[in-house]
Amino acid sequence: MKNFIFTAFLLCPFLLGCGGDGAEELTVFPVTGKVTKGGAAMAEVTVSLAAQGATQAPMLVGVTAADGTFEIATNAGQKGAPAGEYKVILRSNTAEMDYSTGKPKNPDAKDAIPAKYTSVEKTDVSITVTADGENVINIEIP
Repeated sequence: MKNFIFTAFLLCPFLLGCGGDGAEELTVFPVTGKVTKGGAAMAEVTVSLAAQGATQAPMLVGVTAADGTFEIATNAGQKGAPAGEYKVILRSNTAEMDYSTGKPKNPDAKDAIPAKYTSVEKTDVSITVTADGENVINIEIP
């Protein structure tokens, strides 16, 4: 029993962490943009940045306003993204889902976002976020 208590005492700092609340501030830089389709602003589109290569980043997301503009923020609420390379992914928030079945309420409705923008593997839109650059993503969907 003494060995168990001694082992638990030694492991306690590792199990509890190093203190703090885990809400460390990242160094981020503003990232903004606009999503349009055929020249018209697209509202309610989720814009996500997926870190590429050596870039380390938390979840980075923005949602377009009625005028198609957005601002990227971290999952902790910081406005911006850490410097690095990212792929840009879009998802429409306007498709109504029937959550009891997990299927669209109107299966004949076409998604306003073409499939090529909806995954890291397919998207050809990318951005390099820099400390001294203008970090703007303007996406025109034909």
